[in-house]
Amino acid sequence: MARTDAATAGRPLVTVITPTRGRPEAVRAAIISVCSQTVPDVEHLVFGDDCPSLEQPDVVDALRRDFPFVRIANVPSGPSALTYRPARTARIRNLGIRRARGTFIAHLDDDNTLESDHLASLVACLRANPGAIAAHSWRQLLTRKGGPFIPGPLNPWIADPTESAVNYADLADSGVFLPGSNIMRDRLTGRAGQKFFLVDVSELLVRADFHRAHLFPTEFSAAEISSGLCEDRAWCIGVVRAGYQIARSGRATLRYFMGGYSNRQAAEDDTP
Repeated sequence: MARTDAATAGRPLVTVITPTRGRPEAVRAAIISVCSQTVPDVEHLVFGDDCPSLEQPDVVDALRRDFPFVRIANVPSGPSALTYRPARTARIRNLGIRRARGTFIAHLDDDNTLESDHLASLVACLRANPGAIAAHSWRQLLTRKGGPFIPGPLNPWIADPTESAVNYADLADSGVFLPGSNIMRDRLTGRAGQKFFLVDVSELLVRADFHRAHLFPTEFSAAEISSGLCEDRAWCIGVVRAGYQIARSGRATLRYFMGGYSNRQAAEDDTP
């Protein structure tokens, strides 16, 4: 299938999609980081997941006044609201994908921010890898106060101490974690071929035509819910198993703040 990455007249080069719920200050920081991108022609969609703050006219008016080029909408849950958080978030992401006008689609969670060259480096990576359907960055792990979060000897995403220690050692062996470093060098497969599928949604830049045909899953089995499988990991698993290529920029351009949905226990390490 032939692909093009040239922006057409009146069409943004990149669309960034940010779901949000109950984080008015954090989402403002996320928006500012998108506005600071060096790549031209960026569209930013901020969609609330039945977000209480986006029901307040003064909050919405302030965001639209300060960021006139950001498209803001609040999406009601509806009578058949999904109860599993990743399924709810996937629904919002997919709405953004369907409405995106960009040639490429990026994602940014409302509690993370981007370095100014994040999108430019990922666009360059995809242009250098025409066979890839997506590219991903690495991430800087940060405490909620903005200081470096140094993982180890446990993986902060896994609650069970024994499993966490084994997993951390496996990831360190493949270079994902380095002792004393807050850079998480995400990769889809380990050096020995084991599949880690460690790409956060905020690290991704996806070709829009592919993304519209491959949305995030909104249905999860009981076993997947029990394991805490998130929509971005599920998407990566499906894409990799289908044989699609995802390129890697090798640059830590995502500022990832610990203590969110998938690693709440890490917030305990961010002491006053």
